[in-house]
Amino acid sequence: MLNISRLAVFGVFSSLTVAGCSAAEETPVEMSREAIEDIVREYILENPELILEAVQKYAAAEEAAEEQAKRAAVADLADDLKDTTHAFAAGAPADKAKVTIVEFSDFNCGYCKAAVTPVMELIEKEKDVRFVFRELPILAPLSEEAAKAALAARSQDRYMDYHIALLRAPGRLSSERLYTIAEETGLNPEKLKADMKSAEVDTALEDTFRLARAIGLNSTPSFIVIADGYAEVMAGWSEQRLQAMLAEARK
Repeated sequence: MLNISRLAVFGVFSSLTVAGCSAAEETPVEMSREAIEDIVREYILENPELILEAVQKYAAAEEAAEEQAKRAAVADLADDLKDTTHAFAAGAPADKAKVTIVEFSDFNCGYCKAAVTPVMELIEKEKDVRFVFRELPILAPLSEEAAKAALAARSQDRYMDYHIALLRAPGRLSSERLYTIAEETGLNPEKLKADMKSAEVDTALEDTFRLARAIGLNSTPSFIVIADGYAEVMAGWSEQRLQAMLAEARK
């Protein structure tokens, strides 16, 4: 608001100065601060849309700066994001992939659930894309338990099956459903519970939260597309936009 007022004052004062110059003397009209403020106030009241326009312009500039900061952070953290020491990858092998897509998801997120089938189809279809899955449990207390269960499923070589099953389960998950779905997916529930308490699982979650904080991610799903000379972030789910980002990354 302060910047808007200063601009308005400057603009009004400039016009008054020009209008107040006499042809003979070209001397600017002297005006008090109160007089200028009254004129500015009257002008704003007569043109309230200027405030909305200024706020919208400011918000757009802030959003653009935020997105640029995210892209810069992704470029700096590209190797960490591609690393699968604490994550699971599907699709093209690391040495054959032209593009890497990293998804940060929460198993209680409705948009993550909506994305699971298109994501699986993308992995099947796009042979030069490597997809990295990161658990970002931020929506509910049970989300962390679900994330730990999914990470623990790696030790039984059932991560992908379990990941898909959890996301395709309708509604909010419960502890009981976590282990029922695990058994239906071919996991040993007791081993799963034991592995969920491992330091490896805790470290994996900590690593994902570290990356999310560094990039500025605060919602799920969030998709990051990385290629040589390309880094982009998409918050939320849009299959059309993800495909457009993928096309841009390949250029």
